[in-house]
Amino acid sequence: MFSNVITLFSRARPGMSCGASRSGFFPDALRAAWPHDTAKRAARVTGRHPRTIENWLAGSEPSLSDIVCLMEANPVIFEAVCRAAGRGDAAQLVVLLAQARQVADAIDTISRRAPAAGHSCLVPPGGVKSAGSHSHGAAE
Repeated sequence: MFSNVITLFSRARPGMSCGASRSGFFPDALRAAWPHDTAKRAARVTGRHPRTIENWLAGSEPSLSDIVCLMEANPVIFEAVCRAAGRGDAAQLVVLLAQARQVADAIDTISRRAPAAGHSCLVPPGGVKSAGSHSHGAAE
C-alpha cells in the first residue's frame, strides 16, 4: 500500500490535503529523541545498521515498519509524526498518558514501601490525633 509513509509527510502531491511541506521533520525528530549517538540508539530500536540510520539523518526515508517501531520506542518520534500528520491532539494525549503512568508508578512505589499491617508510610508511628484530642493534660 504505502512503501514509504514519510513521502506523504515530506512532499505535497496534487490532490492531497496534507497541507504544507513537512520535509526535514524526521531527521530532526530522530536527533531530538536521541541527541547523543542518534544512529546507534535508533539502530538498536529498529534492528537496522547504524549506517541506515545515518542515511535517514541525511534525508533518506525510512519504511513504515521502521517508523512505527521508532514511534513505539520514543514519544518524541510519536509526537513528531503525529504533528507532521496534522494530529497534534494525538501527541498531547500521549503526553497525558505518560504523566498518568508516572503518577501510577509513584503510587505503586509508595504502596510497596508502606509497612505491613495496614499502616501507611504517610501516617506517623503514633497515628494522627483528632482535632479534639490534645495531650495538654487538661480535663475535658
